[in-house]
Amino acid sequence: MTAINSKLAPHSNRPEPLEKNISGLFACAAVYLALLFAVAANITWITSPDLGFHLRIGQYIWETRSIPRTELFSYTCAGHPMLLHGWLAETLFYLIWKLCGYNGLILLKTAVISSAYFLIHFLLAKKTTRIHETIAVTLAVLCSSWHFSERPAMFTLFFTALYVTLLTGLESGWKRTTVLPIIAVSQIFWSNLHGVFILGPVIVGHFAAGRALSTLARGEKVSVRESAVWILFVLALLVLSALLNPF
Repeated sequence: MTAINSKLAPHSNRPEPLEKNISGLFACAAVYLALLFAVAANITWITSPDLGFHLRIGQYIWETRSIPRTELFSYTCAGHPMLLHGWLAETLFYLIWKLCGYNGLILLKTAVISSAYFLIHFLLAKKTTRIHETIAVTLAVLCSSWHFSERPAMFTLFFTALYVTLLTGLESGWKRTTVLPIIAVSQIFWSNLHGVFILGPVIVGHFAAGRALSTLARGEKVSVRESAVWILFVLALLVLSALLNPF
């Protein structure tokens, strides 16, 4: 009787067809080729025309332990007020250049920008198929590769991907007590690395608004407590951005 039942029972442990395994293998390979493309696109000659300025400013900051408030290296604008919103990035560039030369700067750029695309890969892997993910990552690299250079702007690319990944993780069950402190600490660094740090609170605010609108669309009531938490958090990010920098 047991033998008969075993024959009639569905073959749950039956191996998947070879064609399906092969297609899955090719899909995985395509994803990793797209990520490899993101890495390779950054291993290039230095093309940024601003790098010399960033290195010289970084050297000045490191050697004098102060941030200049006026133009120091300009013939036509000498003495005019200057706002170095990327002072921390410029100091980092100088230290890496001093220790590792130009190759160190290329590796830094590769690590920062590639990390952004690996975060995008991590985000898309849970939302779509591998083929769609491959197309999205490849198009993203192609569309933004013109801006792959040794400039403070590369940190904005990384932090944007990080914020979107963390906030989307909240929808997957990540704890808010873990995600929000990471964003808060990241905002402190972002506000000293690049001038587009204001994008951080904008991303968080858009996420909170979208979450509230989705709740209303489902016919549910928006939690006043949760809305207050998000509003206070966005305000806190703005305060951190405004106060925790030399300006």
